[in-house]
Amino acid sequence: RKGFKYLLGAYDLVKKEFPECRFIVVGPEDRTSRKYQKIAAKRKLKDIVWAGYVPYAELPRYYKSADVFCSPAVDKESFGIILLEAMAAGKPVVASNINGYADLVRDGIDGLLVQPKNEEALSKAILKLLRDDWLRDRIGAMGEIKAKDYGWETVARQVMDFYEKLLRDHPVIARQEIARAERQTPRVGTTP
Repeated sequence: RKGFKYLLGAYDLVKKEFPECRFIVVGPEDRTSRKYQKIAAKRKLKDIVWAGYVPYAELPRYYKSADVFCSPAVDKESFGIILLEAMAAGKPVVASNINGYADLVRDGIDGLLVQPKNEEALSKAILKLLRDDWLRDRIGAMGEIKAKDYGWETVARQVMDFYEKLLRDHPVIARQEIARAERQTPRVGTTP
């Protein structure tokens, strides 16, 4: 589902043009990761760092160490939180053009979107960014700006603005919804 086998194939193509590059893989060591490690060894892919599980607090360090962040998921991503994390670190993202990711990334502006399950398209997008420092920096900077729109302070302000507008423009409906929510919300720490 995460499209890792396509990223391995794309890395093989990228490595031919950028032999000094390396591929850092972050994720828990399990049966699936061991399968991909065997595939990489069989294909004689070099310079792959299998970081294993990384605590959330350490992820920013990995994002910052990258030139490009890539998420080639093939389906069923509800939202691109990992894309936002990479964007917040100022890194350009390459992601599959799937629901969830395409709702977040503006292709060519704050990331590059590619056809899912397509190693060649994935490698072309990665190579485009590796070849062009200015483009890589611009897309990374635009992504960093985009990520700020999803910070807790911004989101909380948007939610509060919505409720204030609802109370102002539709006070009867707002009061009915508040009363309904209060009836359905269990009380904690109250005595009968």
